Order: sequence, then structure tokens, then C-alpha cells
Amino acid sequence: MLGVFCGLVSLYFTKVMNRVEGMYRNLNNYWKKFVVGGIMLSVLIFIFPPLYGEGYDTISSLLNGQFSHIMDKSMFYSLNDTYWGLQIFLTLILLFKVFASSATNAGGGCGGIFAPSLYLGCIAGFVFAHASNYFPFTMYLSEKNFALLGMAGIMSGVMHAPLTGVFLIAELTGGYALFLPLMIVSVSSYITIKMFLPHSIYSMRLAQKGELLTHHKDRAVLTLLNTDSVIERDFLTVSPEMSLGDMVKVIAKSGR
Repeated sequence: MLGVFCGLVSLYFTKVMNRVEGMYRNLNNYWKKFVVGGIMLSVLIFIFPPLYGEGYDTISSLLNGQFSHIMDKSMFYSLNDTYWGLQIFLTLILLFKVFASSATNAGGGCGGIFAPSLYLGCIAGFVFAHASNYFPFTMYLSEKNFALLGMAGIMSGVMHAPLTGVFLIAELTGGYALFLPLMIVSVSSYITIKMFLPHSIYSMRLAQKGELLTHHKDRAVLTLLNTDSVIERDFLTVSPEMSLGDMVKVIAKSGR
């Protein structure tokens, strides 16, 4: 279930980022992009302070179980002591993180994809386990372990790189106790998003420009081929109205 959930979150992240950055490309002026991106990012950080920065502080807090201060300095601080208050707050961050990343990247900043993927994955896994543990009829799930599994799942879905997600999180944990769950979540997430998107968030941009190189060699050659360098223009032409004598003169002058 976590793998499918991560695949759907990856699909949401990829599609929304592609759509938002496409809207920014319509703003031809650099300063317009900067102002619009700055305003959007400022509003989001004001409402959700954990969106500020690369997010590693939030990841560390969730993995260490010290998530009581995540809602500090936010307008949702009054809900800090409630079980579902934290759940709703993190779910909203899960939904709006893609807008913050898109505003940063498209506005001229350096937000990247790697760090937001880990950030979203940690929150997605934590939210999944946190919600499941609320119900008495479900088996207890380790929120820390599921946060790690979520990081691998989102990375596998967004980047279409399940092996990268598996080995990276395995190295981060310093052991291979979670190796089998990591494989299950990563592969499930990859299969889920692959059903909807054939390309990763990186190759999608190249595919939209017609610059994606694949294993089809003939297609790759045709993609890179510049027709202007192939078409020959240094030749003499003949027309249907020419007489035989005129055609003989043209052929005599032609070097072909």
C-alpha cells in the first residue's frame, strides 16, 4: 500500500511541477518570473514554515521522533497537541511542497529535484504510518521506518530509478535490515507511476522538446539530424517550359 501511495504522490508531484513550470515559461521576462516566484514562495513559507530551506531539519525531526516543534511559528500552532492536527499539517505540506519547489526552480532559484523528493518521501511515509496507527484495529507501524521507506518510494517514482532509491536509503540507514521492504516499496511506486507516465521528471522535459535519446538508434539519429546541413542548394534547376536547347545548356554548366 505504501508503494502505491508513493507512486501516486510522485505522479502528483511530477504533473503539477511540469504544469507550474510550463506556466512560468509563458512569462518571457526574467523579472516577472522572479517576482511571481518570490511572492508565491513567500506566501507558502509564511503559512507553512517547514517549507523554508532544503527540508533536512524536518526530515531529521521526523526520523528522530521529535516532531512536536514542526508546527512552531505557524498559524496552525494551536493544533500542535492534537493527533490529527499534525496529520493535517503534514498532509498540506505534502500537497503544497511541489508549488514551493516549482516557484524556486522556475523563478531562477536552485531548488532541484533530489532534496524535494527526499523531503516529500519522508513526510509521505510518516503520514501513512501516523494515520494507520490511529486506528486500533490496525497493526502498529514504525513511523521512522515508514518515513525511510517513503523516501525511497518517492525517489523511485519521481526519478524512475528504483535501484537508486533502494541503495541510497540502505546506505543512509547504515544496514540492510530494511532492504526487502525498500525493494517492495520502490518497485511498487515505480510500477504505479509508470502506468501513467512513461518518462521521469528529467526525461519528460527532453521528450516535450523532442530531444530525448532512446535505445532506438535510427530514431536518435533522426532526432539529432539537422536538415539544413543535408539539403543541397548549390545546383541549377530546370523547368517544364524549357526547350531542349536550354536544358542542354543547363546540363553543360552543371557540375552534377
